[in-house]
Amino acid sequence: MDERVWVGSLERMPAGGVGIQSVESYLTSAMTAQRIVIDDLAAALREADFLRLFTHSPLARIERLVGPWRAGLGRTDPAWPRVTTRCGDQWSAELLDDYPVCPLPLTADYEEIAAALVAQPVCLDGVSVSVQIADGELRQMWEDLLSTVGAELVALPDSASVWLLDESSRWELPTSEPHCVHLTTAPWLEPTSARSIAFSTSDSPWSVMQSISRWLKRGDREAD
Repeated sequence: MDERVWVGSLERMPAGGVGIQSVESYLTSAMTAQRIVIDDLAAALREADFLRLFTHSPLARIERLVGPWRAGLGRTDPAWPRVTTRCGDQWSAELLDDYPVCPLPLTADYEEIAAALVAQPVCLDGVSVSVQIADGELRQMWEDLLSTVGAELVALPDSASVWLLDESSRWELPTSEPHCVHLTTAPWLEPTSARSIAFSTSDSPWSVMQSISRWLKRGDREAD
């Protein structure tokens, strides 16, 4: 099984995956990828193309890169429920290795899926986090989860190194320039940079924390 497959221009393909030029070529191949990244800058693919991909690789995580001129994609085009959409200029080669793949049988139930995620370690020891979420129960859930992986919860936002924001607070700009993690229904509309990253509100909280951990470690390596 090929873990990661890049579909699109091979000239733009980052290192670390298997390249194939089109969705048609992938569908007629013997590949069964765990993760598929589609270089679709013009947003030319339609719903039928994705349904065929789902049928061919039902366990794959499918990500679609669109051009910056397609920023209104979520408002004007049908939503792809099992596809993560990102603007191409907000996507870096490192993200090809940013999501751990864990193959599970099609018959896996909720407990099996959750157990597979939790089995992958998360460590945020010593990272100061301010959870800026208006909903009290949702904020408490994130604070409890962050505490279990060693994060230090900070009452005063300006003294935190990481801000966790949702759509109720994402327009409040921190004065201390921390790392900002946005939880939103449209993650492709949020800027991605060395100090800002976005996740879908439908993503697993545990997988979000795993990605945050890798993102912070990558930023530390780049700073060195």
